[in-house]
Amino acid sequence: MYGPQVPYGPYGGPPVAARSTPNGMAIVALLAGGFGLFCCFAAVVLSIIGFMGIFGLISALSAIVFGHLALHRVKRTGEPGRGMSIGGLVMGYIGTVAWVGMLIIIIVLVSRHSGA
Repeated sequence: MYGPQVPYGPYGGPPVAARSTPNGMAIVALLAGGFGLFCCFAAVVLSIIGFMGIFGLISALSAIVFGHLALHRVKRTGEPGRGMSIGGLVMGYIGTVAWVGMLIIIIVLVSRHSGA
């Protein structure tokens, strides 16, 4: 009624290496650094320092903190995520420098304009 049965092949296949997920703090550092960089440069382009600038500074500083913590954990445990933590650190430092530069420019322009 069903025909001849096909014999089974060998059990299992070649061993597959387990994929480990990157360090969570490295992911947070990368996302916070990107968001901080975006907010800082958006604040510069839009010439506002309000919420965009404050969010940029907070994100950039948190990217620096999480980047250093993630880099330390990656070195200690051997987890993947070293590149993401370094990327978050770089973007966090660039965002912080951009924010401080923007603040200095605003202070200089306000002091010149006020005649002080």
